Amino acid sequence: MKSCSGNVVRQADFHLASQITSILPISLSDEQCINVILTAEGAMGVFLFVTGEEYTKLSSLQKRLIEALPQNAALNNFNFRKYVSDGMMKYPRRKGVLDMGIIRKYLMLSTQEQEDIAKSLDLETKEITEVISRTDKLLYKMF
Repeated sequence: MKSCSGNVVRQADFHLASQITSILPISLSDEQCINVILTAEGAMGVFLFVTGEEYTKLSSLQKRLIEALPQNAALNNFNFRKYVSDGMMKYPRRKGVLDMGIIRKYLMLSTQEQEDIAKSLDLETKEITEVISRTDKLLYKMF
């Protein structure tokens, strides 16, 4: 992915199961940039750069939430998102991708459940909500 200045910041392999028609870098401020991806079917995705520390917290939270949240159609949230009408996706999601749809569900849990999950990750509830809020603020600036 390229930054808004045009320099390659990170190189990664993503399979989106769809033909990409455009990758648009959008500058939110001097140091913050996101990449919006548009597909031929009209889908839109956002790639957001996060620090290594934030990634570690969000990744750990996502794994814990997948185990803790109720299951949909006898599949955990991660497998449910991989399911398509003709079976499981041919190219399942990589482990390094953060799914904010799952991560935001942390904010909808009761205070006790949030504290239990935070304790299991050796983090404070405030730390987790700050990382989620910062990430959401960057995404909301785009719209």
